Amino acid sequence: MDAKARQIVEEMQRDGRQTFAQWDPQLFDDISEGPAKDLWVALLGNARTPQAAQYDTLADYLRLVSEAIGNGYLVESANGMDLNNVMASCLRDWIPSRLASVSPGKRAESLSTAWNLCEGVLRQPAWINAYLMTRADEMTDLATLEEFFARLLDPVFSPTADAQWTGSLDFTVIDPSEFDEHFLPGEITPLANRVVSVADRRSRSRLGVLLQKSRQSRCLGHMPPTVDPYSDDPPPVEAAGNRIRVGAAAVDVPLLGTPRDCVALTSGFVVVTAEDSQRIWIVESSE
Repeated sequence: MDAKARQIVEEMQRDGRQTFAQWDPQLFDDISEGPAKDLWVALLGNARTPQAAQYDTLADYLRLVSEAIGNGYLVESANGMDLNNVMASCLRDWIPSRLASVSPGKRAESLSTAWNLCEGVLRQPAWINAYLMTRADEMTDLATLEEFFARLLDPVFSPTADAQWTGSLDFTVIDPSEFDEHFLPGEITPLANRVVSVADRRSRSRLGVLLQKSRQSRCLGHMPPTVDPYSDDPPPVEAAGNRIRVGAAAVDVPLLGTPRDCVALTSGFVVVTAEDSQRIWIVESSE
């Protein structure tokens, strides 16, 4: 960074100390020497960026970093910077690597939008942030961050008609070992009409599962150890003898054995864990 850019960094450090009670000067220095420097280099390498706009963009970015540190959104963990929330990923990775590709006249707007979206996520139940973090590597364009969040969250929250459980049933099996080879599925907690959290019987670990028709359900990765259950009014389920029955519909589920937990959702899914298996069974209504 040149002398003027360094001056901006020093001024932001000084303002942070004066403004925020929980200011972390070392964390601000680490970001200034890492992600902020990466952003600066990217701005210098973009021919569309006038010199004055380079300094303005750097200052706007560091202002958001200051707010994030001061509000506790960005913290230093024992193993380095904590990237377990969308705000930290946005400030540490997405903005430094992608902001320079946004046209200079829209960079301030992109920063503001990114802040508002990430702060909004952090005000929601913690599992929503955890879910988005499992898909963070799919984010490619900062200018379309709002569309990216919507694309991921719409399948989770868009309304669905209650299943009538009068047609045929199908099932698929999920193996969570790709996320945790020692995970032993136990208690199931609905988080939304198409998301459940499955607890490990031997630890506080939890894995999320996104429920999708046509046997497209998938494991989302680790979820927060404490979750707020989703209020649903599902029909009763019978699970015994490798067979699942919901109302008048039933399906044979080979190798299920003795169920450990079994939860139905009105969106047309039944999630089952077994006493003697590391797998998770997903039964779905054809409706």
